[in-house]
Amino acid sequence: MTKLPCDIIQDLLPSYADGLTSPASSEAIEAHLAECPTCAAAYAAMQTGSIEDAKGPEGSGSEGFPEIDYLKKIRSTNRKRILAAVLLVLLLAGFGVWAKVYLYGSPIEDFHMLVTTDTDSRVVKTETFTDQNGETRTFSHATSETLIFNCWIEERSGMAFSHYKLKETDDGGLDVIVFAVPSSRFRQLRTLQIKVPVSYDEDGKNVNPTAVNIKGDTYNGYGLITKKAKELYAARNPYIGDISADQRLANLLGVGEAIGSYTNKLNTQESEGFEYPYSWELIFDRPWTDGYDKIYNRKMRSYAYVLLALIDNCGEIKWTYQTEDGIRYTKSINLADWRAEHPNDDVNPAVRYELKDCADYDYTVQGLLTRLDID
Repeated sequence: MTKLPCDIIQDLLPSYADGLTSPASSEAIEAHLAECPTCAAAYAAMQTGSIEDAKGPEGSGSEGFPEIDYLKKIRSTNRKRILAAVLLVLLLAGFGVWAKVYLYGSPIEDFHMLVTTDTDSRVVKTETFTDQNGETRTFSHATSETLIFNCWIEERSGMAFSHYKLKETDDGGLDVIVFAVPSSRFRQLRTLQIKVPVSYDEDGKNVNPTAVNIKGDTYNGYGLITKKAKELYAARNPYIGDISADQRLANLLGVGEAIGSYTNKLNTQESEGFEYPYSWELIFDRPWTDGYDKIYNRKMRSYAYVLLALIDNCGEIKWTYQTEDGIRYTKSINLADWRAEHPNDDVNPAVRYELKDCADYDYTVQGLLTRLDID
């Protein structure tokens, strides 16, 4: 039998150790191991995993046997691969978080908006009819146009627009979702223009989409209905004795934020001569300084009309304050004051003549807010 050199035996040892060599090869390897201490030591090292045993007898050759732990090499390689995979996952996750925060962004409602229409895209239909006196009249109304939502965000907010999405609602409306990110060199957009085509029926009501919702506000055939108007409409109170419901309306209006803290006083005793006999008095805690009393009285008068409209059995709203010199004043408004200030021949279609009727719909609440210059 030809004697195989050590290099070939050393290459065959891993296969021999795993029982993968042929009978003839195994016989040759065993014969060589019986005569060669170096290769025998290497084989023993494979069996025990010891590197020291693989060195062979001292002086067995100038080169000796390579100090290789095959299993350790495999384990080391696997550890490196696992570490690389973990680092790659962490890197991708970190990039995903960074991109979500600084490139994609999150929905935002804290921005300013002005709604206009693109007159060039407006399609107007003109109809002719004969009135009851036999005279021919014409009536024109838009059948389609493009709404333009001009949005801007203040620089001091530290935010910038990234993009927006249009999402159809189940009732045929359209949600406009605006996204913003922290302002950086990657995103510095502080103005955004969104165009939405709409069509109308003969009554001027939205057909497609039925409504456009953006930042909590809704634009439909009645015009723009703000989030505040919708919240006030949802919070209307049938009974003045529910002070928590009264307070919710005042909070939605921002009375305390605009004028200052106050205490409440309810009069739930029926008074003769009043259509609605109950009243609510707001007693402000801090003195009103000179110059601000006129501003606060004007604001409070507008707030009081809204409260009077939305609290069903409330007939009077009062407010009491004192000046810096300690003089105390009490003001009030009731339904008669509203009728005197808004006579029947000065009716805005969005504002009912009777103040209480302004609570009938969200768009009539919006008309009241607009009429009183609130929000």
